Amino acid sequence: MKSEIQIPKSQSPRRAVVVSFDHLHAGFLGCCGNDWIETPNLDRLATEGVVFDQHFCENIDPTAANHAWWTGQYQFALDENRQLEGRPFVNDLLARGVRTCLIVEADGRDDSAIAPPFAEVLEVRGSDGFDVLEAETPFARVVKRSTDWLHESDSHSEPALLWIKSRGVPAPWVPPQAFAELYLDEFGLADDSGGETASDETSDVEDPAAVVPEEEGSHSESDGSLDWRYAAAMYAAYTTLIDRWLGKLLATLTMSQGWNEALVIVTAGAGQSLGEHGRLADENLQLRSESVQTPLWIRVPGSDQMCTRRQDLVQTVDLAPTLLEWFCEGHPASFKAEPPPASVAGRSLLPLVRQEQVAPRDSIVMGNGRREWGIRTRNFFYVEAGDQNQDSEHSPARLYEKPHDRWDQSDVLAQYPQVAEDLQAALASPTSAMHS
Repeated sequence: MKSEIQIPKSQSPRRAVVVSFDHLHAGFLGCCGNDWIETPNLDRLATEGVVFDQHFCENIDPTAANHAWWTGQYQFALDENRQLEGRPFVNDLLARGVRTCLIVEADGRDDSAIAPPFAEVLEVRGSDGFDVLEAETPFARVVKRSTDWLHESDSHSEPALLWIKSRGVPAPWVPPQAFAELYLDEFGLADDSGGETASDETSDVEDPAAVVPEEEGSHSESDGSLDWRYAAAMYAAYTTLIDRWLGKLLATLTMSQGWNEALVIVTAGAGQSLGEHGRLADENLQLRSESVQTPLWIRVPGSDQMCTRRQDLVQTVDLAPTLLEWFCEGHPASFKAEPPPASVAGRSLLPLVRQEQVAPRDSIVMGNGRREWGIRTRNFFYVEAGDQNQDSEHSPARLYEKPHDRWDQSDVLAQYPQVAEDLQAALASPTSAMHS
């Protein structure tokens, strides 16, 4: 029988809401520096909480990224069986009476098969397309189901965690026409006759993110073709759609008596390649800044750190320890999570939110499954072929200087051979430990 947490009547039950996107490009968000895409709700969330500007994925492989979220362990050098052996943090919550629910934006894959044992796992489906009603799109339907769940649980007395798992901006990027026209008109691509667009040929898109205002170390120079502008407009439109419905969810939390004091975390498991390094159709999924650097917002109720930013190196493996600490705080000593195994790399982000004195990370490691491995410091990003890279001879190691080379345009390995050698040695240590 599950033991329940005995919470004093004067104390409201601890609650948390996590909204995770499988893919979301940080360069297409207002609070991350973009000044032409409309993301007012995410921008407002940034003013209500803390933004982590140096948040990185652990893995750009979607399945492994889920395990990193839910176990706090590195996954990129593990095979599928060893990934499944990780101990989910949800086990600690369930064993101590915390109600848990996972609402998944389903896309045909069996996401529940890789999910930890949430008490409830709800799959929600929708449709994408120019002719689809806004309310019938997948993320809109997920938000509506999540809102219903919040209303149903509003008066419950137990602590609770709601995790909303969305695809983010799915491929292909086909938002409802009303959202597409927000940006097609701006770029002169709308069909004056009232049709969908002036072009539907997106397979040969080149450098769609080049419409983002230029900055030092930014995207490659555009060729002025129709296709990349079309792709950028579509991605921007879908991002605005997500922002709009996320705003509806945040408004529901604000108005809810049972959830207005909940911890809110919004993040993404990986970024997305949008042609930063050539033709989009020719790009392979690689460890580059546009795919590994992802947004993270944390809103702590009653915090005096609203509208602040952190430059600490943090990662997707940090979510599990953060949620465990949130539910452990303020409860009887009996509510303690079991000590994490030595393989857990994550650490709670709540001390960083509060600006408590913590030892900074010197580096973080990440992978693209076992195809590529990388290590990121404050000053450099080093990438090399993994042990299962079929084209390792044609995948030379790369080194990028940070922070000014934001989108990894200039490989400086030849200029800093000693730095590359040191980072290679540091990267070899954790990967060797995971293989043992």
